[in-house]
Amino acid sequence: MYENVNFPGWEVVRKIGEGSFGGVYEIHRTLPDGRVEKAALKKLTVPKDNIEIRELYSQSFSRETITAHYKEQVRELAKEYTLTQELNSCKNVVACHDVQCVQHADGIGWDIYIRMELLKPLKLVLSADYQEMAVLKLGLSLCNALLACQEHHIVHRDIKPENILVSDRGEFKLGDFGIAKVSEKTATGTMTGTMGYMAPEVANRWHYGAQADIYSLGMVLYWMMNRRTLPFLPFPPAIPTAAQRQEAANRRFAGEDFPPPVNGSRELKAIVMKACAFSTEERYQTVQELRRDLYACYQQRRAGKNVDVSIPADTDEAVLTNEPSGNTYSGSSRTNSRNEKTGRFAAPPKKKKRTPAAIRVLIILCLCFASLFGCLLLYSTHLKQQPVSTPETGSAPETANRMRSDSDTPCVQVFHSGIYRYDIGSVTFLDTTADAPEDAWDISEKENGSVLAWVTGQAPAYDLYIAGEGGVQAPRYCSYLFKGYANATSITFGTAFDTSEVWSMGGMFSGCEKLTNLDVHNFDTSQVTDMTGMFSQCSELSILDVNSFDTSHVTDMTVMFFGCSSLTDLDLHNFYTSQVTDMTGMFSQCSELSSLDVNSFDTSHVTDMSRMFYGCSNLTDLDLRSFDTSRVTSMWEMFSSCGKLKNLDVSSFDTSSVTTMDSMFLGCDSLTDLDLSSFDFSNVENYANFMDESRLYNGQPWKKLFESDPHGSISPSWSALAAGDCHTVGLRSDGTVVARGWNSMGQCYVDNWTDIVAVTAGTWHTVGLRSDGTVVATGRNNSGQCNVGGWTDIVAVAAGTENTFGLHDDGTVIAAGLNDDGQCNVGDWTDIVTVAAGYYHTVGLRSNGAVIATGQNDEGQCNIGGWIDLVAVAAGYYHTVGLRSDGTVIAAGRNDEGQCNVDSWTDIVAVAAGESHTVGLRSDGTVVATGGNSYGQCDVDGWTDIVAVAAGWLHTMGLRSDGTVVATGLNDDSQCEVSDWNNIRLPQEMNPGYQAAQQLMDEGKYLQAMWAFSALDFQDSAEKAQEARSCYVSSQPTLAVGDYHTVGLRSDGTVVATGWNNYSQCDVDSWSDIVAVDTGTYHTVGLRSDGTVVATGLNLGGLCNVNSWSDIVAVAAGNDHTVGLRSDGTVVATGWNDDGQCDVDSWTDIVAVAAGSLHTVGLRSDGTVVATGSNYYGQCDVDSWTDIVAVAPGIWHTVGLRNNGAVVAKGLNVHGQCSVVNWTDIAAVAVGHLHTVGLRSDGTVLAAGLNDDGQCDVNSWTNIVAVAAGYYQTAGLRSDGTVVATGDNEYGQCNVSDWKNIRLPQ
Repeated sequence: MYENVNFPGWEVVRKIGEGSFGGVYEIHRTLPDGRVEKAALKKLTVPKDNIEIRELYSQSFSRETITAHYKEQVRELAKEYTLTQELNSCKNVVACHDVQCVQHADGIGWDIYIRMELLKPLKLVLSADYQEMAVLKLGLSLCNALLACQEHHIVHRDIKPENILVSDRGEFKLGDFGIAKVSEKTATGTMTGTMGYMAPEVANRWHYGAQADIYSLGMVLYWMMNRRTLPFLPFPPAIPTAAQRQEAANRRFAGEDFPPPVNGSRELKAIVMKACAFSTEERYQTVQELRRDLYACYQQRRAGKNVDVSIPADTDEAVLTNEPSGNTYSGSSRTNSRNEKTGRFAAPPKKKKRTPAAIRVLIILCLCFASLFGCLLLYSTHLKQQPVSTPETGSAPETANRMRSDSDTPCVQVFHSGIYRYDIGSVTFLDTTADAPEDAWDISEKENGSVLAWVTGQAPAYDLYIAGEGGVQAPRYCSYLFKGYANATSITFGTAFDTSEVWSMGGMFSGCEKLTNLDVHNFDTSQVTDMTGMFSQCSELSILDVNSFDTSHVTDMTVMFFGCSSLTDLDLHNFYTSQVTDMTGMFSQCSELSSLDVNSFDTSHVTDMSRMFYGCSNLTDLDLRSFDTSRVTSMWEMFSSCGKLKNLDVSSFDTSSVTTMDSMFLGCDSLTDLDLSSFDFSNVENYANFMDESRLYNGQPWKKLFESDPHGSISPSWSALAAGDCHTVGLRSDGTVVARGWNSMGQCYVDNWTDIVAVTAGTWHTVGLRSDGTVVATGRNNSGQCNVGGWTDIVAVAAGTENTFGLHDDGTVIAAGLNDDGQCNVGDWTDIVTVAAGYYHTVGLRSNGAVIATGQNDEGQCNIGGWIDLVAVAAGYYHTVGLRSDGTVIAAGRNDEGQCNVDSWTDIVAVAAGESHTVGLRSDGTVVATGGNSYGQCDVDGWTDIVAVAAGWLHTMGLRSDGTVVATGLNDDSQCEVSDWNNIRLPQEMNPGYQAAQQLMDEGKYLQAMWAFSALDFQDSAEKAQEARSCYVSSQPTLAVGDYHTVGLRSDGTVVATGWNNYSQCDVDSWSDIVAVDTGTYHTVGLRSDGTVVATGLNLGGLCNVNSWSDIVAVAAGNDHTVGLRSDGTVVATGWNDDGQCDVDSWTDIVAVAAGSLHTVGLRSDGTVVATGSNYYGQCDVDSWTDIVAVAPGIWHTVGLRNNGAVVAKGLNVHGQCSVVNWTDIAAVAVGHLHTVGLRSDGTVLAAGLNDDGQCDVNSWTNIVAVAAGYYQTAGLRSDGTVVATGDNEYGQCNVSDWKNIRLPQ
């Protein structure tokens, strides 16, 4: 089971932890006397996988270099062993016994095994009830550990509950020295540790030392005393969001006062608050001082006396003695003045003087009244929300044997018994307490002994029994009741568990990973409103009977069956879901379900169906015709990864309210038929990866089709060239029409037609489609074939002998003209995308690639019902031709002249049919023809560069890529005299996808245009894509400002630089063929025209290791990292990644990148923004931004430019650098460390933020076309190619007045 873990002499029993380093395992060995010795084994693997080695080889590193590189890593990783070995004499440090380094067979990689004592995590041991002695013991124990660290000059840097372990004897021990450093090295201000417990001086990158550990220990004690809640966070049962955690940390790091913990004596509170003081001067100066006060408090607590501790003189007594009712105290905010040259803050101000006693009393009284009123209000609201009530009292009836909820300690202890949830092997409910042992636990709600619990057996397979006389009444709040019983295989309720008064079952069995037996058919769920995650991650449960569930009051079924990966069947036909509003992830990763009947579901109130069927990889059929989706706003990944799904009916979906459809059908590889005709994409803001490369329509890839037509209306192929019996028609690019040939019926009177988008020709009449969906016709009208004046909403037209057809935008068809053979019987046709008209028959192509035909069938020309997988059809006089998605051709009907001999044709992209001949256009622009050739109508072998074909009675036409026309065949009426025609509209000009791509080009969205052109198959698609790429690259920055240097790109592709050059960041003289530049703190990056990258300067962390990059279209440089944007919208990064600023591997659909000091920002093609890295001041909180066209990050803030010229900003605003909401008419933005610059469309510039060095003195600048901002300087590029700069010029970084010929942005 653990074959990759091998520690000689020991047996691996189980895995007990996981981290970025690797795994932690419990290991046993039997001693000679028969005793079993237990230990923990940490395994670290270098490198983590072979991909990293292959990557290094690909960069031309030698084997010797790679081996040496990993040996150095092994030495670095083994530091934890070295440090803990030094501390083994301290009983309050996790003992490390021995270490083994095992080299891999390849001689390159290593496995490092560290054997340590086996302990339990602090969070699994602590009682939920506050115990002051436990706080004091832990504090004293960790003081001992820190004193030992102090002796060896070690700063731990990551003290937090997760790194505190407890022995079987109750000893608290400090572990995980993986990021510990010797104290002499901390002066550089490196920020490392866990944000929630981190000292302000660490977070703010000031000088720090051992006092940082004192702060972190104080914060751990605070957490224990404050109901396991850190400052400024909501109390349980509320679960803090990531945003709340970030905001809370930001407030602490900014020096804002926070309230004392809610529990604890006055003396202990004072100790903890002093340990957590923002200012190091107000904090305990040494561990000895902290230990002294803790020990005095401990001794007095044992004696039951008060204790005199060193409380600061100006501490408000009310703060220490009054218990606040919540954790929302905001305190006073400190504003710290930053030393802008060093990047550090000045010492924080001293605390304010105490408020006079009278005022303090008044404030306390007000708070008390407010608290009392708030409690009453909350209580009254609570009563109103209870789903169960009795007529007499309006409240739930009391039950003598109701068990109490155990949801306040999920995944920890079972009812605070000392037994851990993961050690329970089975749970059984009994209706009698007769078998209860004397030491059974009282778990009754009233604590009257009416409900008892006990265990038998031993860990990790205890049998848990819960009993009450006559059964057990379930707690009203059953959420997480059995969450984390990860090793329990059965939970048996029988009739001994009454759920009739339960309100919430959210997460009730969540995480019961080994549960195989669960009988809930007796559950009374009539009052339940919440079933969120009820069976989440019950991955071994193969049978689940919920058929008896009454779900009439349930409002939330989010992730209800998520991860039930062994369920093979699920009967939900009795589910009543009319009140449910959220079905997010309801069946997500139910990977063994082969069928699922949800026809009974009432989804009329559901607003979120994100990931509802995600990962149901075994489902083959899903009928959702009954779904009412009118209120749904998100369908994100709704069917994603349903790889075997072949039949999916979403034809009834109302998507008018949906805003998010990204990845909706991603990975549905088996779907070949999908009706999206009902889909309304008008409000969809995000449909990235909406569909994968599975086939949707006419064999075209979903993704390509959808990108071509973002609103989902699949348009047919329009024709710019048409041939009748003896006349030829061409549509010019300007929407006018030209015709040549026989005109006795007026079929060539088209000179006055305008605004035409498609033409077609019948035997003796011509039809044109206008851009507004109306139709015009001219020529013979003996059967009414030209009576089309009233037609509207037409998207395609076709003409036969004496009839005309129009295709509506809803897929229906209208007809006019002769109907003797039923050729106009098309009124009931639906889902049509193309119509073709023969002599006396009509053919329609459906969106699923099937065909339908009506009319004369004497020659079998309508015998096409079995045709599938078609992408185009053509109708001759008495034969029909179909083009398959694979480029092959099929034909039916008369074949007297070989017009149906098309079986051998391949690589065909278009077909046309004449009276007795058939024409095919190959993908290479050549043409093939078969059938009657009495007039040379098939003599097309020498044609090249053809993009469209048309066939008349006895002649053939070809449209060249340059807009000219070639013809062959009967020419009695000059129908082939078209050599003077030019500017005939090309097929791509009529394609919605091509038009959309061109529009993106016109709008300056060059990268999106490149993607769009690349997805098309027209002859000039590749050329247009390359043109778009070139335009994008040309739009990249040509002026960049670093911390103390400035770089400019000349028009000839060379580069100039000025400023500080201690790290060679200005050594760019030899660069050539550069198309874009950017600067970091001490390095410079250049993008070459071939997509490769060059860099120079300080190579800290490998930030200049960009030589292997290719296909790059944009670069960005941060403080210590470099970022590259590939042409496919993915991103690559190199350099330091301490804050996750290089975690960009998963980014896609990116059109611009920017790098800040410690964070990276990406702009998506849909105008949204993604960010990663340091977020201490909220600089990465950009998820809600929309309609963004440019981004720029600084050291602690991020700025976005909207399409309307407005500006938005996030992050630190201490100098007003984010005060840009009133800016308008902005064309570009740049961000320095603590200032922001905006370029107006009129060429003037404005700035906000720190201006100590004059970096914001830009009001007089004019005629500027680009701006750049550095640490404390700003530069502007004038339209004449010269440069202006202002700000700090200590190193000559603003000496740019002589620069000329700097390349202007396109």
